[in-house]
Amino acid sequence: MEPGEGIHFHVGGFAIVDVVVTILGGWGIAYYMKWPIPLTIFVFFVIGIILHRLLDIRTTIDKLLFKQY
Repeated sequence: MEPGEGIHFHVGGFAIVDVVVTILGGWGIAYYMKWPIPLTIFVFFVIGIILHRLLDIRTTIDKLLFKQY
C-alpha cells in the first residue's frame, strides 16, 4: 500500500483517523484507569512516535521532529 491510501484521511499531512483513534484510546484508558486524561493522551502520542520510529515508518510528525533523516 502506498502512502495516503487506505482509511487514512489526511489534513495538513496528518492522518486524521490515527489522531482521533489515539485521542479516543487515550481518553478511554485514562477514564477506565482513573489516570489524568491529558497526560495519558500525550503518552499515547509519544508511544505512537516511538513505535513508528522503531518500525521505520516516516510520518509527518516524525519528519518535523527528526529532520536529519
